[in-house]
Formats: sequence, C-alpha cells, structure tokens
Amino acid sequence: MTDPVRTKRKAVPSPTGLEADPPRHDRDQADRTSNADANANDDAGADADATADVYAKKVEDADVDWNDVIDTHCHITDTLDPSEFETMAEHLRTRQLWMMASHAGDWDALTRAAQHAPAKCIPFYGIHPWHLPALQDPAAPAAGAVSEAVWCDLEDRVRRYAAAGIGEIGVDFKATDPATGALRDRGMQEAVWARQLRLAVRLGRPVSMHCVAASGVLVDVLTALDAEAGPPLPSRRQRRRQQQQQRGPVPGPPIILHSFGGSPETLKRILQLDHVGPRVYVGFSQAINGARTPAATLRQRIAAVPDDRLLLESDVPQWHAVDAAMLAIGRCVAAHRGWDLASCFRICAQNARRVLAS
Repeated sequence: MTDPVRTKRKAVPSPTGLEADPPRHDRDQADRTSNADANANDDAGADADATADVYAKKVEDADVDWNDVIDTHCHITDTLDPSEFETMAEHLRTRQLWMMASHAGDWDALTRAAQHAPAKCIPFYGIHPWHLPALQDPAAPAAGAVSEAVWCDLEDRVRRYAAAGIGEIGVDFKATDPATGALRDRGMQEAVWARQLRLAVRLGRPVSMHCVAASGVLVDVLTALDAEAGPPLPSRRQRRRQQQQQRGPVPGPPIILHSFGGSPETLKRILQLDHVGPRVYVGFSQAINGARTPAATLRQRIAAVPDDRLLLESDVPQWHAVDAAMLAIGRCVAAHRGWDLASCFRICAQNARRVLAS
C-alpha cells in the first residue's frame, strides 16, 4: 500500500508492497506523505487530489474495455465517505475494486462498501503488521496475542461474504514504531500473520500478502504450507503434467504477493512448490513498482511471472485516483511484456476472476 495522508480519518501509517524499492523505513512512518501516490498519478497524467470529473477527462480516451480493468489491491476506504458511494459508482470506470483493510478500524467501512456495491467492491479483511501494537491484548503474555474478540470478528466478517478475502496481511521486518523508532516485534508479526494465513486456508479464501525484508521467512512459511498440503510430487515432469491437467480452480486459497518487489529467484522457488505454487499470483502497482524500481529490475521481475499469474493493482487510497493508476500500471506491464494495453488488461482480468472463483 502507498503512504497517503489521511484526510477523512485519523492518520495512521499504511503498508507498502513486498520489498519495495527503495525501502523508506528510515523515516518516521507517522509522517509519511503521499509521494508514491503522486508519482503514480503523475505518470498517468492525473493528480491524486483532482475531482472525479478531472479524472474522467484523463481516462476517457483510453482504448480499453473497462470491464477488463480489475484493481486487485486498493485502500480507498481510508478516505471514502459513505456519501460518495453514488458518485463513485457513476464516475469510476474500473470494473472491480478489491478493497484492503489495514486494521480492525477499517472493517466497518469495507462492509458498508460491499453492501452498497457487492459486484464492484470486494472486501478483504485483515490486520497489517504495522497496526499490531494497537491491537495487542495487554492481558495476554504471549507475543503476537490479539484479543479473541478481534479474531472472532475477523472470521465472522469473512464468512459473511462469499467473495471476501483476507488482507492486507504479512510481515515487515523494517517497520518501526513511530513513537519510539524501535523495530516492530518480529515474533508478534509472524504469529499474527500465521493465524490469518491459517484462517485463509481453513476458509479457502484468497489472501493478499505484504512482505518487506523477509523473503526467507516467506519462502519458509509457504514451503511448510506446501508440505502440509500433500506429499511432494516425484518429478518436475509430473508436476507439469498435473498443472496441465487442472480443470477449474486449483484447490486451496489463492495467495497474492502484493506489489511484488522480491527477486526472480525467490519467486521461482515459490512457484516451484508442488501444491502452493499453482495458487500463487503476483501483483504490480505503479505506486510501488513502477514509480520506484529501475526499469531493468522491474522488467526482470515482471518477466519472472507466468502470464496466468499476473495481477494489476492501483494501491491508492482515493477512489478518484483508481482509473488513472490502473492505466499507468497497465501500460507499464504491457510495455515490459510486449503486449498491447487491451490484451494486458484482458489477461490480468482473467487471472483475477480465477482468484475469486477458487
């Protein structure tokens, strides 16, 4: 997630993507500004503070089937007022928004959006590692303890909506406490992440994962999950044959690596996992990937992702910035893959629909 200055709710730090370039955790998270959003929107020819009418003018000439534009990661409930639902529905061209939570304070807003526009707004409920201190149960001695009331509320909300996912969750080993500057507790992060991942497995729901400076832990966790899913396949040939013979969704929860910033080697190890590998999808956003990563590095990362695993994200907090941000990352990925823009959106939309159908 990008780093917005909240305008309608109390300012809280918001997550970045998976090992984004360059890391910015040397700055106080509470004072972060919306530079990433501005970069993304500038690239798309739009200002994050513009009105819906201005954004409509910026995107009206795009040769795109907007039914194929699916934003698989945004945080617009950070700034969305319920009075704006009708305006958003009228002006926003992006077909679908996967709306991420960062903490329990987001969950009511996600629920209202899903109730108002269930086909357009897909809620992802979760607890981001930056927000764990506010949710830690002081009565519980174990690191990583979150009150059972919070866990029950999380599961109840996910169960309530058949399309709901779990996110944004994960680990961030460079994140610091804005009050003290101390690194956030790794044990607590891993414990809360693991419990949310277990919930996704148990309910079979897609999960959007944030990971910074923790690629080794990510690989270890997914490898352990893979071992639990079944015995290893005897050979790569048999694994390829199994994947080729798949009919319909791959069993188990889809795992989305949000705004991926890891190495191609790390991704290769994950995709080669016998059981978890076929469920992994990789998202890219202009705000994190396109605006901050050298072109050659980004090209390598995008090239490492199979066509049928690519997803596109806006990762913006303002609904009126979504269309422009999606066009920006669509153009970026299309250029690196050698696709035309319409094909890029069509392919990524097919992948997104497959995630929700799993």
